[in-house]
Amino acid sequence: MSGFDQAGRWPGATVVSANQTAQPAPEASFFAGGALGSAAGAWVYAHHGWSAVLLTGMAFPALALLVWFGEFLGRPRAARETA
Repeated sequence: MSGFDQAGRWPGATVVSANQTAQPAPEASFFAGGALGSAAGAWVYAHHGWSAVLLTGMAFPALALLVWFGEFLGRPRAARETA
């Protein structure tokens, strides 16, 4: 058995029509974020020590919060009231 369904697709595969663009899976984003965070942490530790790793680890979520907050404020007021 090959593992493909009768339409020739792998089970769980995303089907994208001609007028859509494929979006990366959330798992890929989590992996990429973890890989970037690990690389940044290793580099910062090698060059600046544990205190700098702590500050770097705190900076990533703070930056994400600022980006989210900026997107929230960029919405029209009616959309913000329903969020």
